Amino acid sequence: MLKGTIEFTGSTESDVESAVEEALTRIKAGNLSGSDNNDSGSFTFTVSGTDETETEAVVAVVYDPTTGAEYDRTYNWESAQCYAQQNYRVVALTGDGHLTQDEVQRLCDYERRLVQDCFSVDAETVL
Repeated sequence: MLKGTIEFTGSTESDVESAVEEALTRIKAGNLSGSDNNDSGSFTFTVSGTDETETEAVVAVVYDPTTGAEYDRTYNWESAQCYAQQNYRVVALTGDGHLTQDEVQRLCDYERRLVQDCFSVDAETVL
């Protein structure tokens, strides 16, 4: 959750509006603190906490083959493929780059089957 404060002064209501708008513009640009002043007003602001929205799409969810619990999330098909090569169960949620969701899933399933066949491991073994 994000929390913040904006303190401002202004000679007129318009000066106050301008100060608040400028503070919000800087916050939206990713600044966590800032200030400015001129002859007609001033402002300072601080923001703390963590933005809880994910900025990137989750491409796949990785599950621990032993417990079935969620282990990790990947944000590209390459990471999903790497987990499958370690015998983790991977479930594709969306496509990435040139691969569709179905292609990411088929790739991960193929890689996992190769590991199980090549190393003679069962579906519950993590390499």
